[in-house]
Amino acid sequence: MQRLIWAPGVNIAEAEITLPSYAPAVDVIVAAQMIRNVAFQVDATATAADATAFVGLLDGAGAAVTGATVGHAGGAEADIEVPGAFKLVAVTPTKVSASKIKLDVATTKADVLVLTYVEVGVRPGV
Repeated sequence: MQRLIWAPGVNIAEAEITLPSYAPAVDVIVAAQMIRNVAFQVDATATAADATAFVGLLDGAGAAVTGATVGHAGGAEADIEVPGAFKLVAVTPTKVSASKIKLDVATTKADVLVLTYVEVGVRPGV
C-alpha cells in the first residue's frame, strides 16, 4: 500500500491530475484526504503606502480571492503573514489510469492531497 502526499496544484473539479513521476503506478485507490491551508500572506508590493495586495488569499470555500487590499501600520515596506488553520476537505478520487486521477472537487495552490492506494503488481493473483 502506498501513501502519496503532494500538492496537486490548481485544478477544476473532475480534471485529470497526473501523479508525480516518482509515484508508483496506481492499481486501486483506497482513500484520499485533502488538506487545505487557509492561511494567507500580505505582499508588500502595492503602490499605496498603506495598502498591500493579498497573495494566495482563499475564501471559506477555497476559491481564490482577487483584487482585495488591506491597510496596515507597517506600510508598503512590511510583509504580513497571517497564520491560518488547515481544514480537511472531503474528496472522492477516481482512477483514470495508472498515473492519473480525478477528484470531485476543485483544488487550489494551497491544497495538499494524501492519496492512499495499492500499487500495480502488489495484489497477489491479479
